[in-house]
Amino acid sequence: MHGAHGYLINQFLNPNTNLRTDEYGGSFENRIRFLAEIIKGIKKQCGQDFPVTVRLSVDEFEEGGTDVPLSCEISRYLEKMSVDGLHASAGNYNTMETVIESPLFEEGWRVYLAEELKKEVSIPVITVGNIREPQFVETILAEGKADFVTIGRGHIADPDWVRKVAEGREKEIRMCISCLHCAYSKGHIECSINVRAGRELEFLEMQTIDEKRRVVIIGGGPGGMEAAKVLRIKGYDVKLFEKKDQLCGHLNLVTDPVYKKKMKRYVHYLCHEMERLNVDIRLNTEALVEQAKSLNPYAVLLATGETPLEPDIKGYALPNVCNYRDIKLKNNPFHGKRIAVLGSGMVFHSTVRRLSEQGNDVTLVEVPTKSGSKISPATRAKLLEKLKHENINIITVQTVREILPNGVMVEIKETGELVEIEVDQVVIAMGVQAYNPLEEPLRREMGNVFVIGDAAGHISLADAARGGFENAFVLESLVNNHVLATV
Repeated sequence: MHGAHGYLINQFLNPNTNLRTDEYGGSFENRIRFLAEIIKGIKKQCGQDFPVTVRLSVDEFEEGGTDVPLSCEISRYLEKMSVDGLHASAGNYNTMETVIESPLFEEGWRVYLAEELKKEVSIPVITVGNIREPQFVETILAEGKADFVTIGRGHIADPDWVRKVAEGREKEIRMCISCLHCAYSKGHIECSINVRAGRELEFLEMQTIDEKRRVVIIGGGPGGMEAAKVLRIKGYDVKLFEKKDQLCGHLNLVTDPVYKKKMKRYVHYLCHEMERLNVDIRLNTEALVEQAKSLNPYAVLLATGETPLEPDIKGYALPNVCNYRDIKLKNNPFHGKRIAVLGSGMVFHSTVRRLSEQGNDVTLVEVPTKSGSKISPATRAKLLEKLKHENINIITVQTVREILPNGVMVEIKETGELVEIEVDQVVIAMGVQAYNPLEEPLRREMGNVFVIGDAAGHISLADAARGGFENAFVLESLVNNHVLATV
C-alpha cells in the first residue's frame, strides 16, 4: 500500500491535506480509517496470510504534515491490524527533494526513519533512500537499523547489482550517481550511465567478432571508456590514448564533497572495467595522425572531449577573466578577492563554492546554459540554498552585457536595468564546446573515423556514455555503411 509521497492514502493521513469533516477526517482514528478499510478489504478477499506492507512518509519535512511521532503512532496502529511490514520513506510533492534525492544527499540519510519505526513495532521495517554500496547495506542490517533494504535507482544503473554482490564482484557494480536523469527523462526511462535502461530489447544481443580487429580510441573520458568496454566485450583489440595522466576527463573536475564521492564510484567502475577487460591504455600520450595510422586500425573513435566555452560577451578577453579550469586544475591562488562567477550547472556551482572556501567574496551570476539545463530543478534549488547559507551573493537568471576591467555589467531581466557589479576577477563557467582537432586530418588519411562524446558536440555525461556505447555496439554496421557510402 503506497501511503507516502503525497499520494491519496498519504493525503488522508496528513493533517495538512485531510480537511474532511466526515468520518474520514479530523481525529487520528478518522484520518487512518481510509487506509484501515482498504487493508481489511484486502485481508478479507485474499486471506489473513496474504502479505500486506505499507509505505509511509515517516517525515514529510513540512510543518503540520506527518512527522516521526505521528508515523510511529500510525505504525503501531497498523501492526495491530496485522500489516506484515512497513516501508520507511519520506517527503511529499512539496518536499520532492526528499523523495527522489539529488546528488547532494549523503548515502542512506533516511535510514534513521526506519530505526525510529523499529523501536515501535516488531513487524519487519524496510529502509530506502540513496543507498548504493553493498558494505553500507550490510552495516544497516548488521546494526539492526532495518530488516530489509530497498534499492530503486541503483538497479536502473545496474540491474545486476544483487547478482554481482552475491558473486563477489562488487567492483563491477555500476553504482547510481543520483544525477536524477532517470527521474526527468522524457518518454521511456533513461539512465545517464546505463545506456541499456529502457532500451533492453534494442540492445539484447551483443555481436562478437571472430577475426582479430584493432580499434584505436583517442580520448579517455567516459565516452571513450564506455566504447572501449563494449568493444573489448565484443572481442576487439582496443588501444586507448589519453594525453593526460588520468582517465575519466571532465568527471575529475567535480569538487562538491558529497557529489564527488558518488562520481568517484563511477570513475572507479570505469577504470576497473578497463583493467578487467585488459584494455591497452596509453596515458600521457597525445595520439597523432601518423601514430593512429601506423596501427592499421579497423576504425578510429575520436573522444577528444571539450574545452571551456568561450562566450560571446564583450570584454571576455580582458586580463581579469579566466575559466573554471584555471581554478580547478591550476589551483589559482585567489584569496581575498571580489570574484564574479558566470554560468550555471554542476561545475559552475562547485567553482563558486571552491572560490568561497578559499576566502574570496564571491558573487554567483546565473546565466542560462546548456549544461545548466541538464540539472534538475530540485538539484538547482538545493545548490542555491547551500550557497546562500555560505553568504555567497546570488544573482539568478540574468543577462551579462559586458565584462569590465573592474566589474560586470548585468541586465536585470524583470526591468531591463543595467547594473554594474564591482569585482576584481571574473570566472567563466558556462559549459563546454567540442574539441575535435583530429577528425579532418584523420579522414584525409584513412576511413572509418567516428566522433563520439563531447567531441561530437554533446555536453552531458549521458550523451557521452550513450555515444560511446551506441557507436561501439553497432560499429560493424557503421563501418559497412561508411564503405558503401564511399564506393
